[in-house]
Amino acid sequence: MAYCERLTEQLGLVATIDPADISGAPQNSDIFSMELRRRALFILSTGATVQAPGILVQIREAADAAATATTAVILTRAATACAAVASQYLFEVTAEAMAAGYTYLVGTVDAGAGATLASMVVLADVVRYHPATDNDLASMVAIQVAN
Repeated sequence: MAYCERLTEQLGLVATIDPADISGAPQNSDIFSMELRRRALFILSTGATVQAPGILVQIREAADAAATATTAVILTRAATACAAVASQYLFEVTAEAMAAGYTYLVGTVDAGAGATLASMVVLADVVRYHPATDNDLASMVAIQVAN
């Protein structure tokens, strides 16, 4: 049988927004570097309690890890059609889509005045130095694999 890397060795958990009521103030994911990565997948999960005007999701790029430099919005999506049911949204960004000098990404989720439960997980692939788990988010607690 040929060797095949596990998904946990190929994909790194690089950022999150912990599950919470996101009403009142925008929530930011952890900021992470795309320097060693080629693609990032932002996975947003919302509860069924979204109120108008819905949720605004922005993926922003930054020039440094503190995001002190002006950040540009690389991807925006208004997730307004999820008022009655829990929903998931996927946002993919490639390193090639980022402006020169910008190597960091951060996701922002804003429900405005509407109340909703939401969380975000960000996975990134193609690490130059394997396995990807060597560069996982510090809050990663455990990886379990069934053979």
